[in-house]
Amino acid sequence: MDIFHKYVNAIKKSPENVEYYSYALNCCKYIFKAGNVNYALKCTTDLKELCKRTIKNETTLNTVKVALYDFIQDILIVESPYSLDSYFLALEYTRPIHQQFYLPRRKQLKPIVHELERLLISDEIDELFLSMPPRTGKTTLIIFVISWLIGFKPELANLYVTYSTDTAKGFYDGVYEILNDEITYSWHKIFPDVEFDKTSMCNSKESYLGRCYDDLHEWNGYHQ
Repeated sequence: MDIFHKYVNAIKKSPENVEYYSYALNCCKYIFKAGNVNYALKCTTDLKELCKRTIKNETTLNTVKVALYDFIQDILIVESPYSLDSYFLALEYTRPIHQQFYLPRRKQLKPIVHELERLLISDEIDELFLSMPPRTGKTTLIIFVISWLIGFKPELANLYVTYSTDTAKGFYDGVYEILNDEITYSWHKIFPDVEFDKTSMCNSKESYLGRCYDDLHEWNGYHQ
């Protein structure tokens, strides 16, 4: 029996001892660092289920329920480098469910998120093309993905191309909101060490939109 499962047994015997959950999560972090990602994700999934079971128990103290509810977000954050699904859940964790984008649509979007994980995390595919009806969450989903990339791979440049300037501006504003609205989103809790220049982001948007107009005008001139 490994150390993680020793703490699991300790949790089952004393489910209201919050420290045991933290010790178990530290074991999961070590397993992730060791490179055994699939096993680590299985362990964190088991740990989340233990938290939920204790929270649902009517005899559990309310203070323990609140602590474990918050702790589930900590688990999701640990999973986030290896799971877009966990990152999306962690990102909106503190929002009322009826205001969240991802959780109410999770069942429908999960297959798409799995393909995005194959593209961005496991590197099983080189390209991914999505064809979905309007108003089904494509743009917002990609906004969430870009916020993940900015946090975990800040050295990369990301290009978003669309048919409409308004759509491009809305996309940019959506990413900017995630990175700056600490009340609505938990981006800074997930990436406490990632820094960026907010002024530079604003100037970049105006400069980018200006170049779009200039390039379009020049393109039309060549193709009249």
